[in-house]
Amino acid sequence: MKKAWMVLLVSALLALLWTPGLFAAWENDQILTSANTSESNGAWCIADVLNKVYVVGVDPNGNIKVLRSTNYGQANSWTLRTSPGPGLNPSVVVAAGDTLHIAYQNNTDGKIYYQRSTDGGGTWGLPQMVSSSAGCNPSMCVAGANVSVLWNLQPPDGGICYRRSTNSGSTWVLSIKNVSSWGAHPSVASFGGGQIVHVAWDGTPPDGDGVHVWYSRSTDYGQTFSAGVAKDLDAATSPNIKYRGGYVHLVWESQPGTGIPTQIIYRRSTNDGVIWQSPVALTNSTTLYNIQPNLAVSGSRVHLVWIRHTLGYGDAIPQPNWVFHRSTTDPSGSSWNLEELVSTSPADVYQYYPPSVGVVTGGRVDAVWTNYSPSLIYNRDPTGDQVVGPPPPSGPGNGSTWLADSLSASGVEEKTPVTSQVLTGSLKAFPNPFVSSASVPGREAERFALYDVSGRQVGTYLGSRIGADVRPGIYFLKLEGKNTAPLRIVKVK
Repeated sequence: MKKAWMVLLVSALLALLWTPGLFAAWENDQILTSANTSESNGAWCIADVLNKVYVVGVDPNGNIKVLRSTNYGQANSWTLRTSPGPGLNPSVVVAAGDTLHIAYQNNTDGKIYYQRSTDGGGTWGLPQMVSSSAGCNPSMCVAGANVSVLWNLQPPDGGICYRRSTNSGSTWVLSIKNVSSWGAHPSVASFGGGQIVHVAWDGTPPDGDGVHVWYSRSTDYGQTFSAGVAKDLDAATSPNIKYRGGYVHLVWESQPGTGIPTQIIYRRSTNDGVIWQSPVALTNSTTLYNIQPNLAVSGSRVHLVWIRHTLGYGDAIPQPNWVFHRSTTDPSGSSWNLEELVSTSPADVYQYYPPSVGVVTGGRVDAVWTNYSPSLIYNRDPTGDQVVGPPPPSGPGNGSTWLADSLSASGVEEKTPVTSQVLTGSLKAFPNPFVSSASVPGREAERFALYDVSGRQVGTYLGSRIGADVRPGIYFLKLEGKNTAPLRIVKVK
């Protein structure tokens, strides 16, 4: 009888350890090539389709590099594809099959150009000039046969411009639409047949009301756009917008004031951008800066990556900066899962290279960013879009946050308070990543079990000294005897 109970106990433990998604995790970083990502938050530098991953960047000589994995982004599966040519701030989208669309700023005349490849970057069509004057920060999206490119004019002109193709990039409509006479860092999103086009940007209007994030939309395939409306409460920059099936998702980087850490703010509309719900703070750091957000949408799931670092922009000495990820399983985006550390390689914020995130529906989540070399760094969670755990309960927490806004809707021009709920029972290790050992503040005398990425327990530790005897790598920490979500921690050399 005792033996039977032991078998049942072991079986239950194994089932717990191998529950799908419980230990699904980001893997070790892969250094792809010497290059940097786009400097535009509105750009996508990664594109996914089934088993293939495409990453674009710019090498030290100013040439666009395209890399492809045909084996789900696994290590040593990357090949260098044909370069479209010289350019800056590339934005890439992959359509059906192996059709790649890329928009970029030309190195010579400063204008925005577009190119297309129908064989996965093996060959490229001739460059097509999209802008009539110098521009920067191109953002692009593809919806059916409609290809949309949004960019901002270079100073002293300024302004947000839009142009589209209605035949998959073969030719472009003659007229360039002026969405706004001022602004920068644009982001564009469309879906389905491309009738509704959503755009966001940051900037200061002519009346000088500070830097804000602005939103506009077109309901006639980009022929006309509504007047821009501010979507933030405080000063804000670096918007990123995505759209699926009536849901518009918008994130930005708040700028609350000099010396006050920046936060990532999220806002959404559930009816094609007509009514917007309350803003949600997705970070809540009192000493660390959260910057450069980027979204990807897969069905009802929304994935976010961003960088967290120690000081503000323009650090004289590069500081440790880490890429983080959060996701939501709620179609409206009203509740989010815990933060996950993506990177074991620091990200470069000194030169302002935002990370990019891509997703394969029901499969993996991919991320790419730039380190200080600069080199393109890639990582993936192979099952990140398969199983996402249920949101934890609300209540007082200790720094890791689950943040949801009130479900009351607010009008397009109405500004409503940011609401948040802080997670109970969550764990926070410090430092994380760590070199020698980590601790759990406030739980130093409690016991923790540590697991590797395969779900194998590698040790039991007091909360005051965790992981001192394990090798560098990715691990998961669970409080013994308590039903808390596992915490991902990383030991580095």
